[in-house]
Amino acid sequence: MFLDNPLGVGGNNFQKSFHRYQPEEMSRGMWNRVAHSLWFTLIPELGVVGIILFFALLWYNLKDIFHLSELTKGKGGDARYLHQLSLACIATLAGFFASATFLSVLYYAHYWYLTGLIVAAERISRCYSYENMKAASEN
Repeated sequence: MFLDNPLGVGGNNFQKSFHRYQPEEMSRGMWNRVAHSLWFTLIPELGVVGIILFFALLWYNLKDIFHLSELTKGKGGDARYLHQLSLACIATLAGFFASATFLSVLYYAHYWYLTGLIVAAERISRCYSYENMKAASEN
């Protein structure tokens, strides 16, 4: 399906297009079947552009999480909470993608909520880091 439509068949259209790729000898119809994999849903539905955007978002999520983890490592107070949150986000992403390999979860809200949490935590850490630098320079 991806090779025939490199720009994708459109969001949530895998189910409508899959029956065209069913072998002739299959007696059971494949209309309205899902891919049961995030990757095999993402690739044919969103095409090259969607794949690039999805992996760019994943790259920025991972970059923010590891930056947050390094920034708050070994510190107390609120920074300890942010460090633990960054570790929880890493574990959550690992669990999500392990299960997403076998489930069609591209349009479930979990990943998008987690992305929002990561962005918010990273922005909070910037403010926290700025406040600490400002306090250190005043002393």
